[in-house]
This record gives sequence, structure tokens and C-alpha cells, in this order.
Amino acid sequence: MAGPFRLAGLLRLRQVQEEQAASDLAVANARARENAARQNRTRAALGGSGAEATSSNVLYAIAAARSSSRSMLAELEAVDQRNQATVAEAVAAYAEARARSLGLEKLESRHIENRNADDVAAQQAVIDEIATNGTKSGDPQ
Repeated sequence: MAGPFRLAGLLRLRQVQEEQAASDLAVANARARENAARQNRTRAALGGSGAEATSSNVLYAIAAARSSSRSMLAELEAVDQRNQATVAEAVAAYAEARARSLGLEKLESRHIENRNADDVAAQQAVIDEIATNGTKSGDPQ
């Protein structure tokens, strides 16, 4: 009969690493969504300014506000690019962690199947022994 799965500790470690990678991926996706929402708000603010230039001072103020908004949008786009790179790294890290965990999970599954087969074979041997001995001792001849 097979003993306990000898790689159980390593499997648990790999599962913890996989869970951590999944958590990191969720955080990276949340940051990317948050930044996309900020970009959308900034774009809406850029398109929604309907102030009319009644004097040169107002025109300068409008130009300064638009320039500031465009600079903020450019910064948000740079942050978005970094976030997308972080998401891509997190996806790769999760895929790697999942692959390492999956291999050990398959080994554990095979180990359990083998252990169950050994248990069934041992039980069958006992049943066969009982049936063989029972027939001989219960035979009237």
C-alpha cells in the first residue's frame, strides 16, 4: 500500500505561491481599471469645457486649463502603459505559478489513484482469502 503523498508540503507551497500570484494579478488589474477611469474622466473634462473666450485673459486661462488637462492625460497614459506592463508581468507570473502547481496536483492525483488501487487490491486479496478458506472449512467431505 502506498504511503502519504511525499510532495504534499511542496504542493501546498506551490498553491500558496499560485494564490499570491492571483492576488498580485487582481491588484494589477484593479489599478489598471482605476487608471482607465481617471483617463475617461480627464477626457470628458477636456471635451466638456464650453467656456467662451470673452477676453484675452479668459482665452489664456482656457488655454492653460486645456494644457494642464492634456499634461495630466499624458501622465495618465504613461501610468497606463506601466500598469499594462505590470498586468502582463502578473499574468505571466500567475501562469508560471499555476503550471508549477498543476504538475504537482497531477502527481498527487496519480498518487491517490495508485493508493486507492492498492487498497482495493488488498481488500480483494482478503476477500479472496476468506472465500478460499471458508469454502475449504465449510466443505462436508
